[in-house]
Amino acid sequence: MNVFIVTEAGKKIGFGHLSRCAALYDAFKLKKISPVLIVNGDAASQKTLGTRNHLRFNWLKSSSRLIGLIKDADIMVIDSYLADQALYRELARQVKLAAYIDDTKRLNYPKGVVINGNAYGTRVNYPRSTGMHYLLGPEYSLLRKNFWNRSSKKIEPKVTNVLVTFGGGDFLNLTPRIVRLLSREYPAITKDVVVGKYFKNASAVRKTADANTRLIYNADASQIKKKMIKADLAISAAGQTLGELASLGVPAIAVCAADNQKDNLRAWQRHGFIGCPNPQHGKSLEETVLRGLKTLMPHRNRLRLSQRIRKAVNRQGAVAIAQALIDRLKTARG
Repeated sequence: MNVFIVTEAGKKIGFGHLSRCAALYDAFKLKKISPVLIVNGDAASQKTLGTRNHLRFNWLKSSSRLIGLIKDADIMVIDSYLADQALYRELARQVKLAAYIDDTKRLNYPKGVVINGNAYGTRVNYPRSTGMHYLLGPEYSLLRKNFWNRSSKKIEPKVTNVLVTFGGGDFLNLTPRIVRLLSREYPAITKDVVVGKYFKNASAVRKTADANTRLIYNADASQIKKKMIKADLAISAAGQTLGELASLGVPAIAVCAADNQKDNLRAWQRHGFIGCPNPQHGKSLEETVLRGLKTLMPHRNRLRLSQRIRKAVNRQGAVAIAQALIDRLKTARG
């Protein structure tokens, strides 16, 4: 079976697309299928790609090359905020089954399968039409392979460790504000702070750190998981990281760090995460985070939240997607 997964990554758009496409790649491998990842990304993408079978080139500018590669494929999955509808239609025409990873009903997708594994996926009003199939909601969460299996997370009586993570870039410069707040209000607590590969504010983070702050540079999935398990609670951007925290049962304060995280934040708030929707509005970030920390300090509150969020996500959602696409292809073939 020929499977291609097409996506993008880089300094301006981050690594969320590539991360979840790598998870889907690993799920196909688990099914004894060897996909090819085609990535429009810079050199920094290589760490995430690792030894996975891949091609890295600007397929937006070289669309004819992309079309030639995927022509007559059994399954093609595309995850993009940049490709237009015309390219989607052309790619769909070339393959037996086309699938589209979506977050916001960005396009009127061609015939195929739409995948939205976000916590709010089932609430998106997708058009129901002949030839369209949908895989929606946290049953189809695209968590990285490291998070597929249940790991023991003990909720300790006291909070002694807080994890701070705002993805690969922290484009709103939120990390220094959070670290400054924690250093001032909770100097005795250990702060594990993730500094991504595209942080322009790394020096500002270092300046706000106290003696109990540990900076973690360019952490991979394995390192992140270990830090999550160790953390008594987390302060995180409201993107895909929330699904990983939920899968481990880590109580969290979620901060909306990009417009495309608003729906995800609202959905996870319904599951119990404490949300901060407007981090740029004056002191609202610090005030909301401080209130959230006080709410989560009692053991009973963190224990209740941990038990609740674990149930809200399918750790092996990527495997469920791979199997659903394989089954759909068989149905299409008759």
